Amino acid sequence: HHVVDMEDTFQEKVVDYFVRSYAASLTPNPCAVCNQEIKFDLLMNEALFSHEADFYATGHYAAKKCVDGYCFLTEPEDRTKSQIYFMSLIGPEALEKVLFPIAEITIDEVRERVKDLPLANKDESQDVCFLGDKKLMDYLKENLPKAYFRPGDILDVQGNKIGRHRGAVYFTIGQRRGTGFSSDRKLYVVKKDIHANTITLGDDEDLYSDSVTATQPVFWRPLHEGEKLLGKFRYMSRFYHVVIKKVTGNVIIAEFPEPVLSLTPGQLAAYYDEG
Repeated sequence: HHVVDMEDTFQEKVVDYFVRSYAASLTPNPCAVCNQEIKFDLLMNEALFSHEADFYATGHYAAKKCVDGYCFLTEPEDRTKSQIYFMSLIGPEALEKVLFPIAEITIDEVRERVKDLPLANKDESQDVCFLGDKKLMDYLKENLPKAYFRPGDILDVQGNKIGRHRGAVYFTIGQRRGTGFSSDRKLYVVKKDIHANTITLGDDEDLYSDSVTATQPVFWRPLHEGEKLLGKFRYMSRFYHVVIKKVTGNVIIAEFPEPVLSLTPGQLAAYYDEG
């Protein structure tokens, strides 16, 4: 049994990224970055090379399949617990020596097998692990300058000032209640700018997007313009049909046959082959 201290690395790669994202008006995905930077990179290499392990086994709810020289993530038996969305940044090379021991059993079967072990009845973690018992805003207040929490302007979609808010960092895209602005119709937060400390309110139709641009892509296989795939943009969201319109080493642009609601900058875009 070996203990590997990665506290400083985790702070730099995951926690600091999390805080920087909020400071830049982005929606972070720390679980995906942790998988990419820590669990399937530094920690895996520590096991495979420093300790000469033959394979690297994890308890993720995921499965893998290799086709025509490419290794892919695929859904586990218990799809309700699938974590492959959070693993989409790790890339196919990471899968070569990875084992997923619980890929073919359900969460209930897992619990039955470990029922006599100390952690068997521990509640599942549903939140960002490093927040502990702290609320998100309390954590951000400890890690961002006070200037991020000052009042600012509310704008309409034309850029006109229509009111004041308590701080742009408090709001999320798609939020309707709690803006402090009264109107004769339903208005939603359609944009926020942390640096300018503004939020923009608009109608429901202003929340829809016809396309999405993904930067810093990780390719599991070559992509081609015109391909039809399934896209997922939040862990708990459904799949959306997409058509790939542009592919370079730095960007993937996809269009939606039907507009998609409330995409926010910083979210993880994961594309799946159908079937």
